[in-house]
Amino acid sequence: KQHRIVLAFDTTKTKDHISDIVWEALISGSLPVVVGAENIRDHLPPKSFINAGEFPNWDDLADYVKKVISDKELWESYHKWRNDEDALAAFESAYEFTRSNPSCRMCRWAYAKKYGLGWDHAKQQVRSMKVPKEKFCTSADHALVSKPFSEHWVTRSEQGETVFEEDSDGEQCSSLQADGDIEVDSFKGHRRVVQHDGVTDFIISDITKDQADTDVILRLKFPGVRNPDGACFYNTHTLVSTTRGSMISSATIQDDQIKVTILANWKTSVTSTGEGV
Repeated sequence: KQHRIVLAFDTTKTKDHISDIVWEALISGSLPVVVGAENIRDHLPPKSFINAGEFPNWDDLADYVKKVISDKELWESYHKWRNDEDALAAFESAYEFTRSNPSCRMCRWAYAKKYGLGWDHAKQQVRSMKVPKEKFCTSADHALVSKPFSEHWVTRSEQGETVFEEDSDGEQCSSLQADGDIEVDSFKGHRRVVQHDGVTDFIISDITKDQADTDVILRLKFPGVRNPDGACFYNTHTLVSTTRGSMISSATIQDDQIKVTILANWKTSVTSTGEGV
């Protein structure tokens, strides 16, 4: 039997608490009269229910419910949202997260907190990272990394800086590794790059350098990372104790959305500029 009105009296008025009593009343096709969360209007579609909390007393609420029952046009006005695409899209977007199991959402939240990742409260999922760890692309000519960061080889001497330049703007993103030779002024070498689990390894070999007073710099630029010098922390790996001693150097940059850590062998210095490591 169909009823125009269904009483959905929840057990508490605690903020954000909505039980199955309210949800089942809403999907029943009847018009819910809701006693529940103090911010219930933030959660349900606009003009989809009668909020008992907005009436000064039970008599006024009862009189209004009687009016709605007897006035077909007024009753139907509470159901317009069911055919309103904008209202439905907003409602579905707000509760899309309920399609996944609560235990799964809790695991995602714990994972995000443990590893310092962003958390999307509205969607109840790990927030997409500003520097995507699953994206790996290299330039077409010399296989220099172009995404998720850009790789630049530089030599620096008293005469200034020389940068190893690409010959074209093309790139390929079909492989998680790349090999290539580097030649900048008097420096020559081979390097292999492997991307795995959000970590990028650089294996540099066959190095020759004719001029001893020339510095060789591997410059990595992370687009969009806001990194004033105060947000660069050196040798962060030493925060983890080890009995074998430190054989590497490191630096970490971070802003409110991303953290990047560079690890190098102990003979290599790691420094930060205003816009990246």
